[in-house]
Amino acid sequence: MTEVVQATYLKDAFVRDLLFKHYEYLERFVLGVPFPPYEVELQPSSRCNISCRWCMGAVSCSAGGGFLSDNITPSVMAEIVESLLAVEIGGLVIKTFRFAGFTGEPLVRGDITLSAIETLTSAGRTVGLFTNGTLMSRATWETLSRMSYVHVSLDAGRDSYQLLKGGSRKMFDRVLENIEGLRKYRDACARGVELHVGFVVCPENIGELSHVIQTARSVGVDSVFVKCDVTGRLGDSVSLVFDTIEAACEAYNSPEFAVQAVHSRRDHVAMAAGPCYPKEACHYQKLFGTIAPDGKMYPCDYNAMRCGQVIGDARSFALGWVRSHYSGGKKAGPLPCVSAFCPPIASAMNAFLQNVELAVNWHGSDVVLACLKGFANGMQL
Repeated sequence: MTEVVQATYLKDAFVRDLLFKHYEYLERFVLGVPFPPYEVELQPSSRCNISCRWCMGAVSCSAGGGFLSDNITPSVMAEIVESLLAVEIGGLVIKTFRFAGFTGEPLVRGDITLSAIETLTSAGRTVGLFTNGTLMSRATWETLSRMSYVHVSLDAGRDSYQLLKGGSRKMFDRVLENIEGLRKYRDACARGVELHVGFVVCPENIGELSHVIQTARSVGVDSVFVKCDVTGRLGDSVSLVFDTIEAACEAYNSPEFAVQAVHSRRDHVAMAAGPCYPKEACHYQKLFGTIAPDGKMYPCDYNAMRCGQVIGDARSFALGWVRSHYSGGKKAGPLPCVSAFCPPIASAMNAFLQNVELAVNWHGSDVVLACLKGFANGMQL
């Protein structure tokens, strides 16, 4: 197993993080005993102020999944955060929180989002934000500068922003100004928030990728994450898109300024075929929790739709989590999945954890844990 892990899975950043940063959660997964997710995504709103052409949430909900209502009031959010901070299962807590949206922009509900971020960061937890950056004004900088990271989904250049995002050139410029403003505020206050930019490559913006990367670097961004449009619109441009992404990573990636590809060519082929792994073998949902805009818990962030299965009330997170994922103190089967897509992290996690589970069946948990612990300690057994 050591050779398989080293040759195949350690190349993936998500799997490396699980092994080296969250090993205690992986250990309890192997043992099949209860543990909390090490990360929870909070989706404050289903609403968005722009319209990205490749929005998988909008595609899924419009195709019959159904958009959720925004039911989280300030008092409900306070109860949810209190519940999350109180979670302790098997001696483990929820380490990381991210604010994002399957269909919505978190800062559309800036009141509840910023308040929750302040509470969680004050509690010493790792907190991140995924945003389109349009509402990231000066009034947000004090709170955002205390986060671990802010990821701005820019996704287009100035010329393609209206076509692909439904915004204007002025809006594109404002996003860059907001990023630079936050960077200057961060530096002036000696804060540690990392600034990331995301860019989704498609035929309409492929010629702008290099310029956007250079612009992002000039305004003080720390990392650029480059993805491809996985909603089936690339057509005959797949090879050109990946050639461009790989060339950009090679040209601009450095220790001081990271440029990384999120999707590989293999990922694109797999996503085009449907969900990343058989739905009866999804383990991603045991490591990541999701709280949707209706205040309910769902199997994963891509299941936050009306047709998705509610697994609990977020105000009683620990109770909902244990009831849905464990039976009699032992690991239960995967929850029903209704999404036609899977998050990039799920593709890597499911392949790795399925093989871990098979290895446990063949060799037993003690042997598997000895192997994995060797990697987690930076050694090869």
